[in-house]
Amino acid sequence: MVAVWSTQEWAWQAVLLVTGLASLSRGSDANMLDTMLLKNGRKGGSERKAEESNSAATVSAQNMLWCHCYHHCPEDSVNNSCMTDGYCFTMVEEEEGGVAVLTAGCLGLVGSEFQCR
Repeated sequence: MVAVWSTQEWAWQAVLLVTGLASLSRGSDANMLDTMLLKNGRKGGSERKAEESNSAATVSAQNMLWCHCYHHCPEDSVNNSCMTDGYCFTMVEEEEGGVAVLTAGCLGLVGSEFQCR
């Protein structure tokens, strides 16, 4: 079956496409993945301010991140998700016999250094 669209239908699709693209402006949080990936840069700046002020501060809810966890979930996790002030991770390890094992979880900001081999 071949669908043939009229000129009006093409025009409406073009309008919807342009409207959708315009809604993804740089100032909006429309792209959550970009926001999460860029979170590192904002977090680094806030750490420097805390170090310069020499005052103890608690982690705000704004700096908390929800992660999917699998085979590495804390006891209080719900629906295979965990919350961290650090990073989410996903790891693939190869067991004997070449079987790949996927693990995911949360890493706290303190002690979150991973070594890859």
